[in-house]
Amino acid sequence: MREEYDELVFYALKIDEYLGIEGFESDNSNINNMIEISKACCAETMFAYETQAIYWNVFRSGVGVEILKKLNKNLI
Repeated sequence: MREEYDELVFYALKIDEYLGIEGFESDNSNINNMIEISKACCAETMFAYETQAIYWNVFRSGVGVEILKKLNKNLI
């Protein structure tokens, strides 16, 4: 990357806002835990997919791969 670009730009993502879950709270603590555990990975995958990030690769297990599968399925 150093040879190809003069500068790098970094973005901070407001995860809850980006995912549309601001203020969401379930009565079910298991659901709240699942969201809290997976939301960062989910947002990262969605953002990389939407922006067609060149230097990003999905971690080949877990939430990231499942989100990527869903995103690709929605295109078909």
